[in-house]
Amino acid sequence: MVTFSLQPVQSKSTIINNVTVDGAMKTRIFHDELQSLNKIIDELKIQIEGREKGTKMYLENSKALLNAGLLIKDSIDVIREGKDPFLTLFALPLSIIFYLLGLNDVGEVLTRFGLANLLDIVTDKNSRV
Repeated sequence: MVTFSLQPVQSKSTIINNVTVDGAMKTRIFHDELQSLNKIIDELKIQIEGREKGTKMYLENSKALLNAGLLIKDSIDVIREGKDPFLTLFALPLSIIFYLLGLNDVGEVLTRFGLANLLDIVTDKNSRV
């Protein structure tokens, strides 16, 4: 069986003598502390500036995302409300995009529709588009 014996902690006595500091020493201590404070202040300024820039970038990105969302919503509304004029104007460009995305069937339908509309526009002198 193991037994432990506890001993009281002994403190060491420290003797503090009155230290006399001359003017040059005081100036050096003040200068060192002032440099440390200036360094801390500079670091805080950099942090504040970084937070301001980060917040500004976040708000700009949020605004850009909101604008993109509104643009997509408006585009969907235009397509829903006026499918024929939209498809007449954008069938061929959309077909190219769908071909590039690998959706050949959709691209083919849009190509036929776009070419038919383009042919109608070219042959019909009274076309409104």
